[in-house]
Amino acid sequence: MSGAILRPILVCMVWRGGDRFARCLRSIENSRHHFSRVIISVTGPRDGVDMHIARQAHDRDPTLEILCTDVELPTMQHQTVWVDYLHSTGVREQDWIYWLAYDDEVRLTGIRNLVDESGSWRLAPNTAYVGPWAMRHEQPNQLFDGDRDAPLESWTSFPLTGPRRLPVLQWVTDQLRQPTYMQMSGSVMPFSSYLSLRDSRPIKSGPMRIEMAAASAPGIDWIEEFPEPVSIIYGRSDSDRAS
Repeated sequence: MSGAILRPILVCMVWRGGDRFARCLRSIENSRHHFSRVIISVTGPRDGVDMHIARQAHDRDPTLEILCTDVELPTMQHQTVWVDYLHSTGVREQDWIYWLAYDDEVRLTGIRNLVDESGSWRLAPNTAYVGPWAMRHEQPNQLFDGDRDAPLESWTSFPLTGPRRLPVLQWVTDQLRQPTYMQMSGSVMPFSSYLSLRDSRPIKSGPMRIEMAAASAPGIDWIEEFPEPVSIIYGRSDSDRAS
């Protein structure tokens, strides 16, 4: 509809999240108005810690949509659960998905500086958005307790001197020649990317492969980096981000 405010759907996948998941939810609650819907998909038991945290969040905000697999599923099987759910609730291929890992945070400042005066996200069709990523570092058994107002590192998968918008084929070719850091968390892509992943079922054998597969799905011609991070990534030695 012409004049409608463009806001992506936030999807958060949760696996053994605990306190990190609770931290993530606080950032979602603070930025809720920037998303058309919020989907929390928990892979784990319905009576587990993560579902308890999710239910508490739902009590505070009944618009949150909570899914639970009841058993722990591998990543791609878990992803199929929420993709099927969104498809069944009328989400269109061209609708936008903001994907967030349970141990990261929405970076509200980055979103505020991205949206226009009406609150619409500035997103171009046929484009996948990845990075840059604001980075914090923490220990495996201890949440970050440093200065939250300190300047953040920013990591990128694009040339430091630009451009920030590339044909997908060029970006993938550059990654194959010289891999960089890459992360799905905080990415914004059309729902068609996730439908394509569901149907092709690529095998996740490294931290970069899913990002490249999602960005190069049919109908995606361009890949672009936001002017500044819209997510905060928490790196630690026991996560796949150490790879």
